[in-house]
Amino acid sequence: MYVCMSVRCIQGMAFTLKERQILGVHGLLPPNVCTGDEQKVRVLQNVRRWGDSDLDKYVYLAGLLDRNEKLFYQVSIH
Repeated sequence: MYVCMSVRCIQGMAFTLKERQILGVHGLLPPNVCTGDEQKVRVLQNVRRWGDSDLDKYVYLAGLLDRNEKLFYQVSIH
């Protein structure tokens, strides 16, 4: 269970089925698997949807940083 709680190791749904089984987290994550690029595209679409509201964008991205640090930095450099 430590793997799911470690911010540095979190990949969200980007864990492959094999990685999930090796790490013992199969069944603890949503059943679908997305690549990191698919997740990045989805996050960028959500950020753009906020329009001109900088505060809303900040709150959304701060939440992303809490949930998935790796994805946050991929989005930040884009």
